[in-house]
Amino acid sequence: EYTRASQTPAGYAPPISWYTNALLLSADCTGTQATLTVGDSRPTTYVYDTAYYHTGTSWVPLTLTGTGKQGRWIPRKATASFTLPQPATYVAAYTCEWQGNTWRCGCTTPACTQRAWQLQRVRGEEAAAPDFSVSSGSAFSGSQWKSEMGTRIYAAPAGRGSGASPQSPASLSAALQKARPGDAVVLLPGRYEGFTVSRGGTAEKPLFLKAQYPAVTRILRDGTAQTAPPARQSRLMGTLSVAANFVVVDGLATTPEGKGRINIEKERHHVLVRNTFFNEACVSISSKISTRTSFIGYVNNYWQSLLSDEGCDAAPEDTRMGYGIAAFDTDDLEIKGNAFNGLFNHQVALKHNNDRVVIENNTFRGCGQICMDLGQAIDGQQAYLRDATSGSVRVAGNTFIFDYANRRGNHGNGIKVRNIRRVEIQNNVFKGAWPAAIANEFGTRGGILSQAPRGSLSLNPPVHPESLVIQNNTFQGNPALVFYGNGRGSAYRIILRGNKGAARCTVGAFNPRGIPEDRINWSTMSRDAPSLEVAANGFSCMRR
Repeated sequence: EYTRASQTPAGYAPPISWYTNALLLSADCTGTQATLTVGDSRPTTYVYDTAYYHTGTSWVPLTLTGTGKQGRWIPRKATASFTLPQPATYVAAYTCEWQGNTWRCGCTTPACTQRAWQLQRVRGEEAAAPDFSVSSGSAFSGSQWKSEMGTRIYAAPAGRGSGASPQSPASLSAALQKARPGDAVVLLPGRYEGFTVSRGGTAEKPLFLKAQYPAVTRILRDGTAQTAPPARQSRLMGTLSVAANFVVVDGLATTPEGKGRINIEKERHHVLVRNTFFNEACVSISSKISTRTSFIGYVNNYWQSLLSDEGCDAAPEDTRMGYGIAAFDTDDLEIKGNAFNGLFNHQVALKHNNDRVVIENNTFRGCGQICMDLGQAIDGQQAYLRDATSGSVRVAGNTFIFDYANRRGNHGNGIKVRNIRRVEIQNNVFKGAWPAAIANEFGTRGGILSQAPRGSLSLNPPVHPESLVIQNNTFQGNPALVFYGNGRGSAYRIILRGNKGAARCTVGAFNPRGIPEDRINWSTMSRDAPSLEVAANGFSCMRR
C-alpha cells in the first residue's frame, strides 16, 4: 500500500528508494498467501537476510533467500513466502544502496542521517473490500454482496483451461458461460477486449465479475488513489456491457488507450467497486446507466481525466471533456467513497428522472465544467416535450477541491442544481475560490432549444421543485454561491443553515442564459428571485 515516502509512519524508513524511486518492498498475494520481495535489480542494492511480519501483537521473523549471498547480505533481490495472519499486515525489511560513494541503508530521509527498518503495509486479495450497503430494500444491503458464495472460475485473455484454478484459466467467454448465481468469474492480469455479461445472479446470490488483484487499493482524500501496478491489473480495453441483473463488477482497470468503459443496461441491482476509469476523449462517458434501473452502487472507484488544459479540438471553449458517471432514469443510486480527479464536462451527471440518490464521502478534484450536475433536462427535442424532473438527492460528507484555476475549460462549478424536487447538501467541505461552489439553474440552454416553437419551453417541468437545503457545510477560500430564479413561484425555497466559513452569496431573478425569451412559456416560469431562509451562517447573501 505504501508507494510514496510520505505515507510511511514515523519511526520507520520508506519502502521506496530516495535515489531511484524504485519500490524496495512489495508483496504478491493470492488469498491469504503472500510472497515478499525485497530489493531491486541493481547490483549495488543489498538486502539483509531477515525480514519481519506483524501478527497484530508481535513481530515474526522471515528468512529471505536469494542468489550470491555474502554473509548476512543478499545482492539485488531476496524473497520469502508466508501466510497473512490478518487481512492487512505490516512487513519490515532492511536494504542498503551504494550512492554517492557511500552505503546508504534504511534511510529515513534523502540525507540518510537516521536509519530505521523499512516498512510496507500488505493487504490480501479480499481485504480491501469497503463497507457498503445500499438503500433499504436493496438486495445488496448487509454484507452478502462483498464475497461470492459459489465457485470461483478463473479466466485469462488467452485461457484454454478448465477455469478451476489460476494455473488453468478458461477463456473469458467460457468462464461467463459456466458461471451460475453466486459464482465469481475471476479475471487474471492481462488485457481484455470489450464484452457483455448477459447472465447474472439473483437477489440472494449475485454474480461476481472481479479482478484477481483489485485495481484500486485505497482512495485518498486528496482526490487521488493508490492502484495496483499495471502488470497486476485486469485491464478493460473496450466496453463492458452489464446486460443482466444482480451483478458486482470488482477491481477492473479501464484503460485510456482502449477507451474502456462500463455501461449498465439491465434493470436492477448492480454494484461497481474498486474499478479505475480514465478519460482522454472528448464527449465520452466512463460509466453510463442507460436504461430504467434501480439499486445501483458505485463504491471506492477512481476516475481520472488525462486531458490537458487545452480542452478538446471539437469545442475547446465548451469543456466537452467527457463524463465520469452519467445516470438516466435511475432509482436508488448510491455513489460512495469514490475519487474524481481532473477536467471533465461533468464528473457526475444526474440526467433526467432520477430519484432517491445518495452521493456521500466522495472527493471531487478540479472537475472542469461541473463536478456534480443534478437534474439535467433531456437532451435534444425531448427537453421541451417530456417532464424530466428528478426526485430527491442527498449530497453529504463530500470534499470539493478547486484546482486547475488558470486552465481553459475549468468553469469552476461544484454543484449545479436544476430540475429536481428536493436536494439536501449537508456536511460537505469546499476548498478553494470556486466561481460557483453551489448554484441553481432551471432547465437547459442552446442547441435545439433555440429552435423550439414560440412559448413552448417550460424550463421548469410540471413537477415543481420544492426545496434546496444547504446545511452545515464548510467553505474555505471564499467561494461563490449563486442562486437565480424561483422556478414556478412561491413554493420553491432555498434554505441556508449552519454553514461555516466565508462565501460570496448572490441571489437574483431568473436568467434565461441566452434562450430567446419568446420561446419560454412564462405561465410555467417565474421571473422572481428565489425565496431564501437563512440562519447561523458564517456569511450573508446579497440580492441583485
